[in-house]
Amino acid sequence: MSGEVSLSELKAFPYLLPVVEKMSEGQLIQPEEVKPYNGLGAYLGKFSDAECLVRIDEKNGEVWGKCTCLQYDEGKPCVHIASMFFYLRQNDGGEVEKSKSTETKPKETPEEGKKRAINFVKNAQTTELQIVKKLDDLDEQIAIKEYVAGSVPLVYEIPTKNGTRFELSIRGWVQAMLYQGNIEIEDVKFEEIGGKVVAKAFVVDKAHNVKVVGIAERASNQDFFYTTLASKAIRNALKKVISPAFEQRVIKEAIESKLVLTLKPSDIREVAPP
Repeated sequence: MSGEVSLSELKAFPYLLPVVEKMSEGQLIQPEEVKPYNGLGAYLGKFSDAECLVRIDEKNGEVWGKCTCLQYDEGKPCVHIASMFFYLRQNDGGEVEKSKSTETKPKETPEEGKKRAINFVKNAQTTELQIVKKLDDLDEQIAIKEYVAGSVPLVYEIPTKNGTRFELSIRGWVQAMLYQGNIEIEDVKFEEIGGKVVAKAFVVDKAHNVKVVGIAERASNQDFFYTTLASKAIRNALKKVISPAFEQRVIKEAIESKLVLTLKPSDIREVAPP
């Protein structure tokens, strides 16, 4: 890492999420260490040749970042900022401070996890088709309750200092997929990268002839490790193809059907630019 410049001397710039997402599809660098910075939602990433600060502002659709490599500017982030964004996204933006972990062996095979994750989506699609065939004009609110038996939250309600925002749960993304239609979960594959098992979900938007890949690399449930990893990868892929209109439709109907899980203010910390 270069010692010629300090992060505190540098200016952070905001970048639009699509710009950074596009960069994260290219060649990336694995950070050696990632840890929370100053408790305000920013993360410090350490690479062999640089250090950078990154904060993802989902509400405003921006990624704030600055880096000691000095290869970033107001219009374009550097590869370190893009790599940090990708790393945080795949780790759900959680605290990923470098630590030693005890090696544990999953209790299911990759094939079993893949089948469970794909069947989860297929079963929802089957239920939707059955309802449409039997009751063409079934009220959508009732339909939602039938799909989830009135128990699984479709949306998370997150308090902020400026009010409230909503994020779809993994089940909410599947519901949005059902509404949008013409989306197929083509496959899920598992790869080992840098000693870590990574799931890659391949999803096809048939209406627009677009194929996307969702990646996940963190799962705490060892009994169903591959199921959890595959499900997260599918969710991350769906986020790339679901229209905002269907996302808002799920949020609206989830509120009306009381399928919202409200997080406590202590669960979420309001973030600020690094």
